[in-house]
Amino acid sequence: MSSTRPPLQAKYELLLENNGSSSTTKKNILVAVITVGALLMTCITAYVSWWLLQPVIEADFLHMNVPETVPMTLHMLKHRAKCYEKAFLQLNSSKIDPIIHVPARSPVPSSSPRVLKLVCYYSFPYKDDLKPERIDPGLCTHINIASLAVTNKSLSEITPEISKVIKEVVALKTQKPLLKVLLCIGGYSAPGGFNDMVKKHEDRKRFIRQVLQVLKDYSLDGVDLDWEFPSWPEEDKQEKIDFNVLLREFREAFEEEHKPFLLSVAVGSPGSIIDQSYDVEEMAKHVDYVNLMAYDYHFYVWYFPVTGANAPLFRRPGEKGFLATLNTNWSSWYWVQKGMPKEKIVVGVPTYGHSFRLVNADNHGWSAPVSDVGKLGSNGFVTYPEVCWFLTKEGAAHEYDMDSQVPYAYLGQEWVSYDDMRSIASKATYVANHFFAGVMVFSLNQDDYNGLCDGAPFVLTQQVRNVLFDQL
Repeated sequence: MSSTRPPLQAKYELLLENNGSSSTTKKNILVAVITVGALLMTCITAYVSWWLLQPVIEADFLHMNVPETVPMTLHMLKHRAKCYEKAFLQLNSSKIDPIIHVPARSPVPSSSPRVLKLVCYYSFPYKDDLKPERIDPGLCTHINIASLAVTNKSLSEITPEISKVIKEVVALKTQKPLLKVLLCIGGYSAPGGFNDMVKKHEDRKRFIRQVLQVLKDYSLDGVDLDWEFPSWPEEDKQEKIDFNVLLREFREAFEEEHKPFLLSVAVGSPGSIIDQSYDVEEMAKHVDYVNLMAYDYHFYVWYFPVTGANAPLFRRPGEKGFLATLNTNWSSWYWVQKGMPKEKIVVGVPTYGHSFRLVNADNHGWSAPVSDVGKLGSNGFVTYPEVCWFLTKEGAAHEYDMDSQVPYAYLGQEWVSYDDMRSIASKATYVANHFFAGVMVFSLNQDDYNGLCDGAPFVLTQQVRNVLFDQL
């Protein structure tokens, strides 16, 4: 929408009734004319208001020397955002308790080894996007190559281009033998997708056999399932059960191979999705770990058009009710409360942010009214290099919120929520202090792999690594 200003309300004087039909006709015509006039004035007022609120300095956000977002990655990001949009609507009317007990620092037995994971998603490159040979083999402990899909209830085709990328990523292990490389299989409920594949034993068996063959052919270390999301948006209890059956059958197939293939699942963070999509206790029996997608908590939506943090670590004091659940801290501990052991939860951090279009450039704090996604980025999704470019523009300002432990920036009517070195470090410290399994980064492609920000590549992911492993 162009403006949040309420439409003008037309006020009419009562018309004296006439016994004749012509009087009634005149009355109807007069009302119609006044109504049309009022609507026309509303449209004119809305347009003028929008035009007057344009910033004095209009930065050229459409032409930046930064990599183009991978189309498939953007497609999945947009789909997840749509799922979360519905989840937040459902949360608003749910009875999920926004208050969750979190210890100041989680105790762990001294005999327990500290083996932290740094799981990095890497999307198949597009055009001038990040190529495998530019990835530092020592940066991540695990790399998830994203992603193949489920089509016609089977694993999607591996084209020569995809095959080449998989081989090049796996080749990084020659320099770092302890590096684990997994194949990510993504998708959502659609004809022939995950939801159809899990229904019958013979389809699940064929799918697992196909995946196993790919793991062997390419010397991969496991599979990451990114179904967004089971039993969602329409609740299907059988689908929820079938997903856990798939996980159990994957585990059984891996054990028969006598090779320690890894099985992980990318999981949602809103409470309503967690409740409706997963039998967490049953899932915990079969997976090695889950990758918690702790981002997309706030972005532009029509029913709640205000600014907010993409991935806040904690809630802000003024956030009550379901808003108090939209943060990494709440989601992480809700997964624990539902039955997933901490040592199996890898907490996600994003290397991208969300842009918004402010209604009033002078109102640029939290919960400021917005009219649309921003011009920066692609459909409101902003890579870290794009954030760095934005911050170099004359007049751009940024703030760091101590409560939620994340920054935001603004210039004119452009407003961006993102993560920086400070917020990423805060999250990595949080994960280490509470003895979660590690940190997941989404994704290497959206980090500053060209070194445009600070001269060094992958600055956000490197910051996670530095902080995370300093805690050992």
